[in-house]
Amino acid sequence: MTDTIIAVGCAWLVAVLAGLPLYAAMASGAVLFVAVSGFSMSIVPQKMVNAMNSFPITAAPLFILMGNLFSASKVTDRIAPGVCRPRRRL
Repeated sequence: MTDTIIAVGCAWLVAVLAGLPLYAAMASGAVLFVAVSGFSMSIVPQKMVNAMNSFPITAAPLFILMGNLFSASKVTDRIAPGVCRPRRRL
């Protein structure tokens, strides 16, 4: 099992250093682990679908998306002065 983890870690590191995006390097490492460890390859899409049903995993990217949308629409420029003003008085 340790050899499998080392092989997957090395493959992931090579993929990252080769310039693959992080999501592709992680996906290739996961697929390599499933292939080397002897599990059925049908487990990969099952785990991906189950991960999408997880609230924390879907909440974090959506939170980042909303931050980018607020920043692009200049809503944060209107909110920030109102938030910072009371702190200056202290």
